[in-house]
Amino acid sequence: MSEQPQNQEPFFRLNITKGEESSEFIAHRDNTSLYRHLGSLGLNQYDHAYIDLTTGEEKICTRIWRHNDSYAQIEQFMVANKFIVHDNLRDVNKYDAEAYDELISREAGLESVPDDWVL
Repeated sequence: MSEQPQNQEPFFRLNITKGEESSEFIAHRDNTSLYRHLGSLGLNQYDHAYIDLTTGEEKICTRIWRHNDSYAQIEQFMVANKFIVHDNLRDVNKYDAEAYDELISREAGLESVPDDWVL
């Protein structure tokens, strides 16, 4: 994580790539929150950092999922710097579930996740 200047809100930088375009984005408390689900319910694969990338009219966001190599470091930074944390969630938001299914489908090279892959 970046060295934080004194008296400045904590932030971290993300390099976001879409297609061949790449841009840097600053994640801070006002646009980033952490979602952690109750592991005993088998939902912790849905844990993620949610980042609102909206700059104009169109709503744009991204999620950094638990299985991402950088997730643990981001999670630790967010907790230590008092970002909003939604902890011990018992349900998965519909949009998070759809985004996760889409990610898994893409990684598996499928058009959609088979029903028997989903809880």
